[in-house]
Amino acid sequence: MTESLHAWRELYDGVARFRALAPWQWIEESQVVGVRDPQSGEVNYCSVSGDGRRGRLLVHLGSAGLCTFGRLLTAPSDEAAQLTHSLLSCLHVWFGSKKEVPARQRERLEQLGLSFRGGNYPILSVMEPGYYPDPMPDRYRDYLLTALPVLLDALDHMREEPHPYGEGPDSSVLVFSCAESSSGAPWRHAWEDPDEWHGFPTGTVDEVLVQRLRRSNRQRRGTWEVGLFVAPVVEPEGERYRYAWGLLVTCPTTGFIVGTEVFPASPDPTDARQAMLHLLDRAELWPDLITISEIHAARVLEPLVVPLNLTVKFCDEMPMFDFIVRDVLEHLGVKR
Repeated sequence: MTESLHAWRELYDGVARFRALAPWQWIEESQVVGVRDPQSGEVNYCSVSGDGRRGRLLVHLGSAGLCTFGRLLTAPSDEAAQLTHSLLSCLHVWFGSKKEVPARQRERLEQLGLSFRGGNYPILSVMEPGYYPDPMPDRYRDYLLTALPVLLDALDHMREEPHPYGEGPDSSVLVFSCAESSSGAPWRHAWEDPDEWHGFPTGTVDEVLVQRLRRSNRQRRGTWEVGLFVAPVVEPEGERYRYAWGLLVTCPTTGFIVGTEVFPASPDPTDARQAMLHLLDRAELWPDLITISEIHAARVLEPLVVPLNLTVKFCDEMPMFDFIVRDVLEHLGVKR
């Protein structure tokens, strides 16, 4: 057995221990545990979720991954949750059927002589913002080989006692660190505040188009609902696949769809902002009021509000937008 295969065998053994421990039966998804990478010094944050005998482990990469996960947990709607889910930055360990195992991993399992029943096949993937999950590469395997035993021991202690490591401030996370990268070096724990994250990229603005629209002096009437949703389209990019986002603008005042555009999902709002500018350019009438319901739409509109004199308001519901998105996705057979 090659050194690489031996390392994968060790990791699969650790994943089997995770499944046997079933920590999702006593720990909340929001209870994250940090494990510092001895090589890079960066803290990655682990969360566990599951139902019954099926569980999954997410390892959120750095403070950016943790903050995106926090937004997912507090998303105000299904659409907002799906948008944020497509921007996750994490390692993903879960269990499925043999058909769901990527071809390369299935071949590796056969080389290792590993076989499982039903939906118990381990599936190891990495999620990067805007991209569909990819099979986990060796560099993340090596981190998990180090982090997983530490995490499982901590979760086991949490089963026996609610707060075996004490309780930290609300903003802090329990983090395990090792002073040395060598095997057998002691791990220490401490409550730490995650590193500051400055948010998603702000993107760029087509200033030429903005200035032309500003001089157009469009008449204004009624209300627009502006929102984003994960479109049932796959965007190929080489050997990888990207999520697609749709921008949908509806007008409850008239009952018409103002317009829609589809573009590759990205934490950078530039494409979505350009799509919004194109819709404004094509519209004969602009609205007196634009309503939005989630943060991604706000990031698209923020730099356009002042120069184009737009009035934007957050609201809990956008009935026409929600109805159209739900109806279209159900018609296409997309499960919500």
